Amino acid sequence: MLRFEARSPRRCIPPNVGHILFKTDTFKDIKDATGLSKLSGKTKELAQGLLDKGQTVNSENMAKALIDLMIAEGKMITKTTEDGKTYYYMDKADFEEYGKAYTEDSNVFYEDVARGDMVAEFDAWLYDVNRIEGEVSASAVKTTYGHHIMIYNGHGEDINWKMDAKSAIASKDYEAWYKAASSSTTIDINANYWAKIN
Repeated sequence: MLRFEARSPRRCIPPNVGHILFKTDTFKDIKDATGLSKLSGKTKELAQGLLDKGQTVNSENMAKALIDLMIAEGKMITKTTEDGKTYYYMDKADFEEYGKAYTEDSNVFYEDVARGDMVAEFDAWLYDVNRIEGEVSASAVKTTYGHHIMIYNGHGEDINWKMDAKSAIASKDYEAWYKAASSSTTIDINANYWAKIN
C-alpha cells in the first residue's frame, strides 16, 4: 500500500490527483424542474433525482448524490488499513468513467501537482500525509470553484526540486546557446533574391 511521503513543500514527491467538479455557479439558480434545462445527460438525471427527493440542487448536494451513487453501484468501497484507518477506495478507471460523465473541469486527472498549483482547500486534501493510493474523499471538498470529489492517485516520478532544477538548467542552456548562435550568425540581405521569395 503506497502512502504519500511527507517532506518539505519544495522537496516532496509531487502527487497525482483526480477530481470531479460540480461548480457552484452552475447549480445556484436551479429551484425546480424548469431550471434543469441548462443541464444534460447524467448530470441532469442526478439533479432530477435530488428534486424528486425534495432536496435542494446545489454543487454540494450534487457531489453528495454522486458519492451515494458510486457507493450504491459498488464502485466506491470501504477499506481498512492494517493500522485500522477506514477510507473509501475506487479504481482509477471507474473514477475516470464517472469523471467523464459528471465533471465540469476539462480534466479529470492531474499529474505531478506541486504544492500551491491548486487552490488551498484542494491542496490541503491532496497533501494530507495520511493519503492512501486510490483513496476517495468521503465528502466533497469545497473550494472557490464549487465541490470536488477527489481521488489520490499516488505520486509522480520526479521530486519538485529536481523538476525545478531541470527547468532552470534547460532555460540557462538555451539562453547561452541563443546568445552564442545569434552573435556568430550574420544575415546579409541581397536584393537580387527578394523576387524569388514567395
